Amino acid sequence: MKEINTNNQVDKYLIDGCMRCKYGGTPQCKVVNWVVELELLKQIVLESGLIEELKWGVPVYTLKGKNVVTMMHLKNLQTLDSLKVFYSTIRIKYSSSKEKSNLVESLNLAM
Repeated sequence: MKEINTNNQVDKYLIDGCMRCKYGGTPQCKVVNWVVELELLKQIVLESGLIEELKWGVPVYTLKGKNVVTMMHLKNLQTLDSLKVFYSTIRIKYSSSKEKSNLVESLNLAM
């Protein structure tokens, strides 16, 4: 099994948020409310062998020094954006706790 290396700055992002708005590091931070889902997305991406970095205040996953995927949260929108590979974006928008639970279940099944 391939060793998966995580980045301490990305771990801090998942704890405190991006710190770009006044809610960073507080319970009102939108990142903090979606840590479980973002951790699952992070695990899926890391299992692909990409390198985890923090750029522009958000997790970025690279291959041979080139940006491949970014992961971020914007209000009620979680994004896993592909760069230079598929030129596509997966955007997941959930506003209710039931929909959020369905997302966690779906991501667990994908793993």
